[in-house]
Amino acid sequence: MATLNQSVNVNCSTAFAASSSPEQLRALFSPSAGSGLTGSISQTLTLVVGQAATSTSLDVSEPTVKEGSTVTYTATVASVSTAPFQPSGFVQFFDQGKAIASCTKQYLALSALSAQCAVRYTKPGRHAITAQYSGDGNFSGSTSSQSAVDVPILVLGTIKSTMRWTFRYTPTVTTVLAMVVKRARTSTKITISCKGKHCPFASRSLVVTKATGCGPGSNSGCFSQSLRTVDLAPSFDGMALPAGSHLTIEFTRPSWIGKTYLFTIRSGHPPRDQILCLAPGSIRPGVGC
Repeated sequence: MATLNQSVNVNCSTAFAASSSPEQLRALFSPSAGSGLTGSISQTLTLVVGQAATSTSLDVSEPTVKEGSTVTYTATVASVSTAPFQPSGFVQFFDQGKAIASCTKQYLALSALSAQCAVRYTKPGRHAITAQYSGDGNFSGSTSSQSAVDVPILVLGTIKSTMRWTFRYTPTVTTVLAMVVKRARTSTKITISCKGKHCPFASRSLVVTKATGCGPGSNSGCFSQSLRTVDLAPSFDGMALPAGSHLTIEFTRPSWIGKTYLFTIRSGHPPRDQILCLAPGSIRPGVGC
């Protein structure tokens, strides 16, 4: 026979999915036959189940790659939850905060809780990659830390062309009497620019082409030159360069270290000149080369 005021605690361990939250819980007591006890039911308890936190890590197959190579990104999602559920959903990959078009929705492989994306880079540049897990009904989303990937410029060589010049200067203006480029290689781009008040022009450019020709009457007299002498004086056409202006002549070729000639036009003195290298794709002479 049961004793008055006797109580028994019964524990039950289970797990609930956040996707079906909130849960409505009650406990029902059913006495054994002949115990002299009546059954009872508890009040309803509302249990709100929140999403479990996750963390996303990012692995990069090659942090430095050549142009034309492929980099594989692997995002892995983890959670400290001990519930019998696993994160599901997809991962998006971003470069400088912008979604990578071919990697916008990579679903998690449940066996490894990871997603992969492969990207082929055809141009040089620096990339900052992150992976973002979308989350699901039971797990919250998360974003990985940033990983850097560098695709350096392929350097094929250094431009060896040289330049000679002659200026005529007065207290007010300077003119170009002669400016000749020696050993200018085919496909070299020569850019002439002027900066300063009253510059006669802003920028002019030309591309060195191969010189070909044939002597009369015989193919034996044919020639082809990949290194040429280029006269730049006609580009100035006798125009006056005012004192205080800056004249720049750049020699560039794709994937080659170029060369820059800088002239500062002075009053009553020859221009001050400076010769600097120019890294491929750069606009800052003397930097990175």
